[in-house]
Amino acid sequence: CKWDSVRLSGKIRGLRSGDYFHWSPHQFLDNPHILNPTAVVSQSTTFTLTVYSRDGLADSDRVVVKVYPADYQIRGPKKAACGGVYNYWVDKDEIVDFDWKVAGGKILSGRNSDTVRVLWTDSSAGVLVLYTQNKYGCSDTTEPYWVSVSLIGKPKISIESGGDTLCEGDSAILDAGPGYLKYIWSDGNITRLDTVYKTGNYWVAVIDSGGNQYFSDTLLVYFNPKPKKPSIRFDNTYLYCEGFVYQGYQWYYNGAPIKGARSSSYRPLKIGWYKCKVFDSLGCSNFTDSLYLDLSSADNVRDLNRLFSIIPNPNDGIFRLKANKNIANFSIEIYSAIGKRVFRENFDFLSENRELKIDLSNLPIGAYTVLIKTLEGTTTKRTIVRR
Repeated sequence: CKWDSVRLSGKIRGLRSGDYFHWSPHQFLDNPHILNPTAVVSQSTTFTLTVYSRDGLADSDRVVVKVYPADYQIRGPKKAACGGVYNYWVDKDEIVDFDWKVAGGKILSGRNSDTVRVLWTDSSAGVLVLYTQNKYGCSDTTEPYWVSVSLIGKPKISIESGGDTLCEGDSAILDAGPGYLKYIWSDGNITRLDTVYKTGNYWVAVIDSGGNQYFSDTLLVYFNPKPKKPSIRFDNTYLYCEGFVYQGYQWYYNGAPIKGARSSSYRPLKIGWYKCKVFDSLGCSNFTDSLYLDLSSADNVRDLNRLFSIIPNPNDGIFRLKANKNIANFSIEIYSAIGKRVFRENFDFLSENRELKIDLSNLPIGAYTVLIKTLEGTTTKRTIVRR
């Protein structure tokens, strides 16, 4: 084994007075001028014993002292990029146990083989050391193998979005940067740009034209949840946007925003579709359902609203709808607080001071909106079901 001692044995037949002998190389021997010197070597060495006769003749013989394991030399790139993956190896000439150690990086595979795969993570330097042991029990340690590591080559993910805050329903474009031959994203995408739609941790592996592989840092992309969906209600000539205390409001008419309509209520003056958009403190938004209002003017709405009454209100789910004049060809729709339609029926005629009985006793308690559509327009009433 390395640095063990071994005694060399030399024999000379017919040695005469005046003959001279010498071992070489002498620097590994305790005495090169005796027949049986002790050798201490760190690597395999060939020793030569030469005899010089007094007649000027010379003869020699050799012996090899084999040191196990061999003096292994680590091979592989001396310069690397932070985030890159590289192979390092030794020339294997016999059955040897290997144990690689690394600082400034992470071993991905091959820790106990002649070739190791390393991901460099330090942005300045890394070092490899290899411990070996052969079948004879001899152990050895290589000299530290220093690698210069730089940030060149490691991809850095940039994120592109429509604003500073990502909200549920938005998308974000992740960019790994140009110049690489291949891209492999953590979600399976294989192009430079990766469009993502949900919260998660994202990273990318790239391969350059030289076949070297690099890994980016992991990037957390967070999509803030939408605010709770609001409900829309029409009552006594006004539209109301309800459901929660929101940071902001924007009313829409036939799909277009209404200028200046930015409060929780709005007085509609036109026939058409209305909805409300709400915002939370982060700027995330949500819409109500759209509601169609068949209105000719606000006065008409007010008159229609006064035409009908609900008796009793609140009630236990059974109530009467009363009109103060004759009404022909009208319909009634009833919606829950979350905007779900729970009742719909068409009627041919309701005479003055007559009542319609409505039965919602099979529905849960809560607030309900009664939508009444007549030939003169549409109005709503609100009723509370209690038990």
